[in-house]
This record gives sequence, structure tokens and C-alpha cells, in this order.
Amino acid sequence: MKKEVLKYFLVLQCSALFLVLTLLPEFDLVSMATGIDLNISSYLCKLLGVGGVIFGLLKLRNFSAEGVALTPLLLGLYGGGAALAFLSMIPQFPGFLNYVGLFALIVAVVMGRKKMLKDWNVVAAGGAYTLLLASIISYYNGVNDTLATQIAAIIALIMFFMGLAKMKLNQDAAVVKGCDKLKLAAILSIIAIVVGMLPLIGGVVGGILLIVAFFLEYTGYSVMKASTSIGDLGRKGAGKLATSMILLLVAEVLDFIPMTGMVVSLLTLIAILFVFQGWINIVLGIETSKE
Repeated sequence: MKKEVLKYFLVLQCSALFLVLTLLPEFDLVSMATGIDLNISSYLCKLLGVGGVIFGLLKLRNFSAEGVALTPLLLGLYGGGAALAFLSMIPQFPGFLNYVGLFALIVAVVMGRKKMLKDWNVVAAGGAYTLLLASIISYYNGVNDTLATQIAAIIALIMFFMGLAKMKLNQDAAVVKGCDKLKLAAILSIIAIVVGMLPLIGGVVGGILLIVAFFLEYTGYSVMKASTSIGDLGRKGAGKLATSMILLLVAEVLDFIPMTGMVVSLLTLIAILFVFQGWINIVLGIETSKE
């Protein structure tokens, strides 16, 4: 697959996944009673996701003459799901349509993967793709912390382990060493989320564990910046991922201060954008290294 096609498809996949996360049930009593979502970060995420889906679909359309085309069913699932996600921002929007959009986007992400990413030139690129999706899911919990996003984050971190195993295949020592640090960070993150669910001091202990986990991830990505097997583009991606960890560290420290929830959510959202760019660059860097 051409580098440009792969890049735009990854944008499409990540944007659709982002919308899936925004449509997960929140079980918020105020929202359920009024039909109004007071979470500004959630609105921003939906706008970014919808914009990303539209951008990805339009860009991929330019390659249709070269035999790269999504099926009408996939176009309907991506487009229809994004449309429902956008309309869900309207107060009193029928709640059941949120679930229709959620289902459509999940199916689109799964079917799109099978349609467009049948084979990887380099196995490690497939691992990096898994890490890309898992990272977005797990960090989104910092934007909108609900029971659904916590469960999704735990599942994503398990996916993260699977991605790390593939990511290390036939890569140099810098990637292997970096992945080992990321593995330890993922273990701490799972423990932090579980502990954070406990009453009283759970949030404090969980927050401290996340700070340690983010620092480990920062060191892991910093090590990867010296890798030669992920190419120049991949090294730039590792740099963006290291930057994202600094933002997440700051956000987690601020989370200990009362009345900073909105700032924490926005910092986390910015960090996710760096994560998005960073992992896409690593995927492209590894996948095109054999071309």
C-alpha cells in the first residue's frame, strides 16, 4: 500500500475510533435527565473525530482511480456513524441513535482493517498499528473518566501488550529496550486504573502510579528516538510520543488540584493528538523501511 494511502487510512481509522469512545455510555445522571452533555471536552472530541473521518474519506477518494477504494457499505458505516456522532451533540437527540452510531463505527473500524490492511510489509508495523489504537483508547480515559472508558482502557492496555510483542520483531536494540519499558508502564497503568476505582484513597494511589507509568513511557519513547530500524519518520514519531508523555505527566499532577478537571481534560486531549501523530509516523516509518 502506498505511504499516502496508508497515512490517510490510519487517520480515518483513528478518527472513527475516537468517535466510538465519545459514544460510549456515560451513565451521567445530569445528562440522562436533561439530555444535555455538559462535558466540553467530549464535544471537542466529537468535532475532531467527525472532521478526521471526513478528511480521511475525501483523501482516500483521490486514490480510487488507482484501485484503492472503500466499498459502499464501508462508506455508509464511516459516514453514517460520523453523522450520528455529530447529531448526538444536539440536546434531546434520541439516545438509541447513539448506539446505532456506536455500532456502525465499530463495524467500520473492524471491516476497514480487514479491507485495507490485509498484509503488512513488516510484521512490526502491524504491532505499531495495534499500539496506535490501544494508546488512543487508554489515554481517552483521561479526557472523559467514566466506568465505560475505564473498562475500555483496561482492554486497550491488554491490546498494548499484544502490540508490543509484534513491535519488537526484527527491530534493533533501541526498539526492544523501549518496548520493555512500555511493557512495565502498561502493567502499572492497569494497576492504576483498577486501584483508582476504589473509594477514598484509590484516586490518589492510582494517580501516583500513573505518574510513574507516564515517566516510564517517556523514557521508553526517548530510547526509541535512537532507533535506526524505524527510519527518520519513526524517530520523529517517537519524539512526538515523548512530548505527549510530558503533557500527560503535567495533566496527572494537575489532577491532584481541585477544580482543574477541564484543564486536565484539554491537556490530555492535546497529548492524544501527539500520540496519534507519533504512532502513525512510527507505523509509516517501519512499513516503508523495506520499500
